[in-house]
Amino acid sequence: LAGRTRNLDLRTTALVFGSDLLRSRGLYHRALAMLALVFEDNELYGRPYTRVWGHFYRGETLCAMGHLAEGLADLESCRESARLNANNQAMAWASLVLASYRRCHDLGGAQQAITDCEDAMAVYGRDMLLCDVRLAWERAELARARGQANEALRQVAALRERLTSSSFPAKLPYMTPHMLALEGAV
Repeated sequence: LAGRTRNLDLRTTALVFGSDLLRSRGLYHRALAMLALVFEDNELYGRPYTRVWGHFYRGETLCAMGHLAEGLADLESCRESARLNANNQAMAWASLVLASYRRCHDLGGAQQAITDCEDAMAVYGRDMLLCDVRLAWERAELARARGQANEALRQVAALRERLTSSSFPAKLPYMTPHMLALEGAV
């Protein structure tokens, strides 16, 4: 449809989110090939607001493959471009993923990335449910990495209560193993 209508934004969106589905299934090389198609046209002709997402998803994929230097550079590029173009949604997500990867070697950098995510979400001003849930988990992971076992467990318990509440508007079954892994690590 995007090709037939020559709609670059729709093409970019389909390729970006298609690549994320492939990445989440561990099909990293196929995801990167799909993202390469995004960079063919979107870097030159795409709107700056949407241009950041190719860097975000390529960064996430490269980090998942263990190519941290390249992946983190893409995530930083995404975040900086998002900041310049007032795309607070992308800035929040990029900061959140940066926090996750920095936690292993730079606790201060991870904390700063979490703060950047919180600030971007506040400026965005609309609900970012999935980002907010992931942010709660990242806070607990950072507490664990700092050796604050009780705080990490408290935060995971609060997140579990939130996710199992009848008023919570979504089912996020993938969070259960994340929470159990954090508790197991503590």
